[in-house]
Amino acid sequence: MDELTVFAEVGQNAQQVGGECPEGWIVMDSQRPEGDQWADYTAQSNGIWVVSEETLLDKLATQETVWRVAELLVIGRQLEAIEEAEVADPGDEPVDLFPGTRKQWLKYRSLASNWVEGAVGYPHQTSRPVRPS
Repeated sequence: MDELTVFAEVGQNAQQVGGECPEGWIVMDSQRPEGDQWADYTAQSNGIWVVSEETLLDKLATQETVWRVAELLVIGRQLEAIEEAEVADPGDEPVDLFPGTRKQWLKYRSLASNWVEGAVGYPHQTSRPVRPS
């Protein structure tokens, strides 16, 4: 094979230009497209690079996992702030207290915790659980 031959593993993003074909990889028609979305391309069995629905959903799922972990930290702090407000003197409530009751935040915590594969609308951001207001 000549030096510019491109190899990739079907369903994956990595490519090798030149050299010997790694075991389990195939010869591609071209190098993986460059640009902002280069990481979205996966090798197909016909030797072309495509942005598949599966790849896009995996990317969304990763983003939603990051959101869920961060949101659970906010929820934990909010529940602490609600407890602090219950014992605070008037005017001394925590400055990071958001709207919503303890019961609403506990329900929201359950919804956010369960925002994983299988949840209705997951992993689309527009279907995320909404904070109490």
